[in-house]
This record gives sequence, structure tokens and C-alpha cells, in this order.
Amino acid sequence: MDVMVSVDAAGLPDFVPAPNQGGNIALYEVENEALDPQGHVLAAMRERAPWSGRALLDLGCGSGYWLRGYADEAAEVIGVEPDARLLPHAVGRDSRVRVLRARPSAYRSLTPVSMSSTRASRTFSRPDAMPGSPR
Repeated sequence: MDVMVSVDAAGLPDFVPAPNQGGNIALYEVENEALDPQGHVLAAMRERAPWSGRALLDLGCGSGYWLRGYADEAAEVIGVEPDARLLPHAVGRDSRVRVLRARPSAYRSLTPVSMSSTRASRTFSRPDAMPGSPR
């Protein structure tokens, strides 16, 4: 899929697109595949911050490469990506995942439960999805 959508800089003034992501989506996919061919990164993130049965919010989800792995176990997965060029890829990745576009400064109001890095991805759980919290 080689969909190109223009990024509205006026709409997201605090967003600076990364050249290896939306600028060359096919290469970005190769980079993601090469990063974790054996599933070790995903397993390490799962061990550090288990998401089974919980809600998971992937900030900066890019093309959505990691979303399917989260959705296999999480009760709910939401991907957020500011780069409009990557959104069609993330949206089409897995029907169990909801993908939204938001500017990076909108992330500041979230409470991190854990933060794991897979390149630019940051993983947060919603505070209301913690054990013992109302859902």
C-alpha cells in the first residue's frame, strides 16, 4: 500500500514528520520487520508491562506495525499517529484496533503506567483500565 496523504502542518503545529516513516513507508515497514523478526522486543515489552485483558494506547503508532501484536491480547487497542501519511496503513492493519490522529502535545495529559520504546512508539495503558479500576 503506497498511499500518500499531505500533512497539514497548520493543523498540527507541534508535529515534525520523521523522514524514515511517512517519507518512505515501504522502507519503514522493512525497518519494523527487521527490528524484531523473532518477536523478542514484543515479548520484552509484554513482560515489562503486561497488556493482556487491558486497554493499550500506542502513541506514535506509525504505520501500525505493532498494533496487531497488542490486539492479540489486549482488551482494547488504540493507536494514535500525527502523520496523516501513515494513518491509512495503521487503520488498515487490524480491524480490532481503533486509530486516531492527534498532535503530539495532546499526549501530555495522559498518565503513563509504563513506557516502552519500539523506535518512536510509546506504550501507555489508560489509568481507568488498571486492575481494580472501573472500566
